[in-house]
Amino acid sequence: MSASTRTTTTVHKPRQFPGNCTLEMALKTVVDVFHRYSSRKSSIDLLDSKNFRKLMTEQAPTFLEDCGRGRPEYLEELFKETDLDNDREVSFEEFTIVLAKLTSDTYYILHEEDRCQPDNECRLGHQRREDPRGASSCHTPQTQEHLSELEKAIDVIIDVFHQYSRREGDRDTLTKSELKLLIEKQLANYLKHVKNQATIDEIMKDLDLNKDQQLSFNETMLLIIRVTVATHDHLHEVEDHQHQHQHPHQHQHQQHQHQHHH
Repeated sequence: MSASTRTTTTVHKPRQFPGNCTLEMALKTVVDVFHRYSSRKSSIDLLDSKNFRKLMTEQAPTFLEDCGRGRPEYLEELFKETDLDNDREVSFEEFTIVLAKLTSDTYYILHEEDRCQPDNECRLGHQRREDPRGASSCHTPQTQEHLSELEKAIDVIIDVFHQYSRREGDRDTLTKSELKLLIEKQLANYLKHVKNQATIDEIMKDLDLNKDQQLSFNETMLLIIRVTVATHDHLHEVEDHQHQHQHPHQHQHQQHQHQHHH
């Protein structure tokens, strides 16, 4: 393929958020998966303990099969840890705590690092792999065809991070220029959507917790979580606006909404 075939067309129409950037699409998938299991109450999406368990069992099997997470009480403990306001239901913002855990776990698997470190245990009967650096790690082989929809979206998040982190310097951290490129290419629609745009310098300073002038994956996840929450909120704003605009009477069938929309 010659360089001349590469397209760099500028889109002049108003940007849609979330757009068709690979990362924004993956974050929309995360929101869609959450909606499949949650119930909407008083304009808030909530997961009760039963549906939280169902979501985790169906969408995060790799996470649950190691490090003692398969024990019956683990999901109940995780639910309580995630339910910050102790109302026995998990909102989407609270769910992002779990999302951060899932992405970190997948990142450790891909890097063959000790994914069990937070729990300080690897249960007997699971594969142990000796790390070249001398540290052993729990290892779960991952094949794409066996991944859930949520696990595939998490793989995309990590893959996009590595597409930019490997361009210069440390292959597993983002420099300021790599962060700038990632944001411009993968979060362009989000930044156009945000009214008070922070500069790259401000974003970098905000995320760089250890002040080493580069961003680790976990530091970058702070921004990605922020964008995921914004994606969720924006999708509901659009949905609510359409509903109010098209249906002043709430009890009409939703199928009319699609007819008017299209």
